[in-house]
Amino acid sequence: MRRLVISLVVAALAAAAYLGGAYAAEVRPRASSDNWQFELAYHSLRAIRVQLPGYEEPMTFWYILYTVTNRTGEDRLFVPDIVLYTDQGELNVAGRGVSRDTYTVIKQLYNDPLLRTPTAMTGKLLEGEDNAKHSVAIWPDFDANCSMVDVFFGGLSGETKELILPKPIKKILRTPDGKEKIVVKTKVILVKTLHLRFKITGDPNTRHLNEPVLVSANWVMREPGR
Repeated sequence: MRRLVISLVVAALAAAAYLGGAYAAEVRPRASSDNWQFELAYHSLRAIRVQLPGYEEPMTFWYILYTVTNRTGEDRLFVPDIVLYTDQGELNVAGRGVSRDTYTVIKQLYNDPLLRTPTAMTGKLLEGEDNAKHSVAIWPDFDANCSMVDVFFGGLSGETKELILPKPIKKILRTPDGKEKIVVKTKVILVKTLHLRFKITGDPNTRHLNEPVLVSANWVMREPGR
């Protein structure tokens, strides 16, 4: 039986991530809000084959080109939080397990001198169209049996919601000096996040040649970093 993909439930039902679905409190973004929000323009999810040093065969990576524009009326901090989930239960944080060589290949493919490295996107985003930032989110290849992926793009909105957990949970954290400590969590902070769902098409051996189909795009409330 396929393991339940946390993102498909937790996007709107955050508490279920901690309690395995025993409790679910639906939280949706407000229909209208005074909170700030960046504009996002993005391309479809795509695959690319990259010949990395030290590997005999090219490796497959998935990526989304995107541009973030600040029209909120003032300069603000932009910290992208971009995560990809598969229907096989995989969780991939953009950039994790991805070498700089892959970014370089994508930049050369589009011949785009303005394409920033993913790490260069974090920081102050100046107000106005002329100050928009352009980059790419990249993930390693995922399970060959995957037919659907969900991408959650956070860092775009100032809308948040505090959710009290029905039952406190304990988490083990590692301190900078290497020691472990137990932290009791009684609430979570949800942030308005863009949810993109893509259908992966084609044979597992040739799917990198097909552009995934965007099934839906909507705003959800989600805990960052999950």
